[in-house]
Formats: sequence, C-alpha cells, structure tokens
Amino acid sequence: MHRRVHPLLSLLLLAAVVLALAFGIHRWREPAMITDAQLVALLPAGDRTVFFIDFASLRRSGLLKFFAGVQPGEDRDYQQFVKDTEFDYARDADVLAGSADGREVLFIARGRFDWNSLKRYAKAHGGACSSERCQAPASTPGRWACFRRLTPDVLVLAVGENREALTKFRWVLSGSPETPASAPVWVRVAPAVFRNPAALPAPLRLFDAAVQQAESVVISLRAAETGSTAAFNIQLDATFPSAADAQAAGKQLQLNTNMLKLAALRDQGRPETGDLTGLLTAGTFESSQTHVYGKWPVSQQVLRALE
Repeated sequence: MHRRVHPLLSLLLLAAVVLALAFGIHRWREPAMITDAQLVALLPAGDRTVFFIDFASLRRSGLLKFFAGVQPGEDRDYQQFVKDTEFDYARDADVLAGSADGREVLFIARGRFDWNSLKRYAKAHGGACSSERCQAPASTPGRWACFRRLTPDVLVLAVGENREALTKFRWVLSGSPETPASAPVWVRVAPAVFRNPAALPAPLRLFDAAVQQAESVVISLRAAETGSTAAFNIQLDATFPSAADAQAAGKQLQLNTNMLKLAALRDQGRPETGDLTGLLTAGTFESSQTHVYGKWPVSQQVLRALE
C-alpha cells in the first residue's frame, strides 16, 4: 500500500529543489573567487621574474601612501594602457601579479575594471575585440597589448611582440599552489638577471656574485617593526643547494656590505643614508640551513630620493 506524501513535505521538497537549482545557477554564473596563489600560478614558468602586489593589503596597512605616484611596472606600453583606460591602481586594483622575461610582460589583476573602457581603448588604438578578448598595437612599433576578461573582477594582460602571448598563461591548475612569500609585495628574481651584472645598478653589482648560485631569490616588502623609524623593510630570502653554500653566501653579502660602507666613507666622509647606497649599507644578513635572509630598513628619506 502506498502512503500519501504530506502536502507540506511535498512543498518543502519542491522548495529544496528550486533552491538547489538557483544556487547551482548562481555558482555557474559567478565562478568561485580565484585565490592569490592561483593568480600567481596562472603565470608561465621558466626563467622569468615574477612579482606580486597586494594593493588591498597595502591600503589597509597604510603602506600604499609611501608609493604615491609610483606606477606598477616600468613598461612604457603598460603605462600608456593605464593612462588611456583611466585605470587607477591605487583605487581600482586589489591584487596585481606579473611575469617578465625582458621581451614581454604578462599581468593578471583582480579589481574593478570598466570592460567597455577597455574595449574602447583597443578600438581607438587600431585593435579589435571578440567576446572577452581584445588586442591592440602598443605605442612601441611591433608590440601588442592583448587582454582578456577571465572573470568579472579578474583581467589578464600581455604586452610584447607576440600577439598570442595570452596562450602562455597556464589556464588549467592542479593541486594547491603556494606563493613564494606571504608579504604584500614580493619579487622572485629570474636567474638570468644575475647572469648579466652589467645591467644592474652599480651598487647592486657588489651583491650579484654572492647570489649567482642561488636556486631561488625572493625579495619582499614587509611592515617595519613597532617603534622602528623605517617606513618599511625590504627582505631577502635566497635558497641555495646546500647549507654550506648558504653560509658562504651570507658571509659574502655581509662582507660586500662592509666594503660598500668603507667606499662611502672614503668618497663622502660618512655613509649616505638618503640614497640607494645608504639603503644598501644598512643591510644585515644571516644564514639558516639552505637559506640566506637579509633585511634593509627603508626610510622615507630614501623613498623621496628614489622617486
């Protein structure tokens, strides 16, 4: 004998089905938020310098004020893109990650974007858009700015000679990616940078030899300690093949710092604290297992001198 389902139970079951469908449609239309680690993992691997800036965190901590007027990235075509789309990173960007190899720069950003302005930018510069992707000639002949809306709040951008550079992003992720540092700003420097010391500013060449054998070099920006007169600290985390290599590199970095101090005393009569040399001579180092850690306090005076 079949029992009749109570009308109230039927109504509840129907409501549950409707809610489940509605939730499923909502999740389908609005994908889950991409984490910071996943944003970085989308960037191509290889001998490239990778950087990350958490603007939202910098705004909350008050550190962003130290970078007023500074644009993320030095690429001229990227700067033109920012200008023409009226995109204000200090206001509109929450996270920016990027990868550069000397020929092209790839960016991925989370924030608030006006997609119509982006499309107008492409068309105004002789480009075109199709669906969620646009490309346009860059200000430098032979280079292109290509961008794609990944989700409503995530945009990817490639600037370089390759019009198909967007295909270099790793669109399929596996596992649980991790970032090289938990700081609001960090840069993982490509090994190629240290193989060409002539391209580095003169004061930095003193440190180049000490880290040439490192497997990974990560430079990060972190808040200064309570009571410190520094605006913030720059920190180094260099990983070496062995503990002996790390210990030797740490000693070399400290020795080079002392040599730079002596050179500044000889040339100026005292260590200069308001320029790049003064910043580098304030560095301290220690080694632990296969890592070398360094720290440079950055004063507001140095920031003004480097603007």
